[in-house]
Amino acid sequence: MSRGMGVEVLNEAQATALLPETEFTLSLDGVSLMLTTGKSVDKLANGYHVVQSFSLGVMSRGSHTLIGFTDLKQEGISRTNRVNLTVK
Repeated sequence: MSRGMGVEVLNEAQATALLPETEFTLSLDGVSLMLTTGKSVDKLANGYHVVQSFSLGVMSRGSHTLIGFTDLKQEGISRTNRVNLTVK
């Protein structure tokens, strides 16, 4: 998962400052996924983002729902992204 600042492009120092203010959770069909890395800062596209990786494991055939939750502590808001997946 990643966190940038929308249309605003962050430099590395700005993204690094957001590390303690950002929490990610990711679930598949209601089951929390395991973290594979700690939070870090990486360059994605044209700016820097706070990123964290999760382990998905093997998915069975069928329809699944992946939900990502980002807690933006500093702003006092959160963001939820939902993706419907079909494995054939």
